[in-house]
Amino acid sequence: MVLLLMTLLDFAVTLIPMQFRNPAWELQVMGRYVDVFLAPLLGFFLLFLPLPVSEVRLRNRWLLQVARWSSWLALGLGAMYLCFIPFLLVDSYRLVVIANRQLATQLQQQQVQVVRVVERLQNLSPQGLAGLLGEQAQARSPEVLRQELLGQVQVSRDQARSQLEQGFAGRRIEVLKSGVRWAFGALLAGIVLIYQWHDAAWLRRVCRERKD
Repeated sequence: MVLLLMTLLDFAVTLIPMQFRNPAWELQVMGRYVDVFLAPLLGFFLLFLPLPVSEVRLRNRWLLQVARWSSWLALGLGAMYLCFIPFLLVDSYRLVVIANRQLATQLQQQQVQVVRVVERLQNLSPQGLAGLLGEQAQARSPEVLRQELLGQVQVSRDQARSQLEQGFAGRRIEVLKSGVRWAFGALLAGIVLIYQWHDAAWLRRVCRERKD
């Protein structure tokens, strides 16, 4: 019973601060619930443990009622975990879409900066180019140096673009892997908890018999 109460308290604390409609927060909260589902599972197992422990429990009417309502709690939590599955998949997809938009925005900003640098280099006079490069410009043609600098700008742009795309690709993969893993875990948790509710039918039957 204590284990169940601690789990419910952990569930409540995880929701603070609430950020509903934030896919990252929703995904992390549901993932946290899936990661700790073994705690309520163990609590329900110990609470619904059949004979001989049940013989002692059945002598206490209050404990019997607690166990009975806890069986319905198991059903509710099982249904909750099953409901998590579409939300986990949808939130994962939303985060991928957001990551794609962020990538597009950063690439656009990067392109704007590159265009400004290229325009500045193209508009520099030979004297300005010589002042920019110092001693490197003394033994070489300003136009040759200009083309080399433009080439270096393009190479730097391509490298930065590649790093950005790789970083965002890794982020997208991690989000999808986490979403799929948690969705599978939620499916497993839901099935097991609902089975525990079904397996505690003897407990609800005893409650009805004692009422009669």
